Amino acid sequence: MYKSPCSNLRLRSPTAGYGYESTSNYPHCKLTFYNIQNIPAVRDGALRLTNLVQSPTSNDLDFSSKTEDTKWLGITRDVLNKAWHTAAYVHFYRLPVMVHCTHGSDR
Repeated sequence: MYKSPCSNLRLRSPTAGYGYESTSNYPHCKLTFYNIQNIPAVRDGALRLTNLVQSPTSNDLDFSSKTEDTKWLGITRDVLNKAWHTAAYVHFYRLPVMVHCTHGSDR
């Protein structure tokens, strides 16, 4: 299970330590791409939400739409959803999983 978008991986060379291998080499393997945002996007969303909450000028009338604009809730929803999905493979189906993120320095 790759946390990053499939499009990010295909552009890179597996022989250089990037990308992903063909599942034809692993007959009982399922490859899933989760499209989770990278760390800079997560950090930006968290910072924008923090600034909104701490802003003395923010009002209740547009708080909900401004909160959605931070994208923090969507990112959090994605991470929790994918974590539950991964845990379900282990708990309900008793299958091993390997979670991998491309070039882990940005995740």
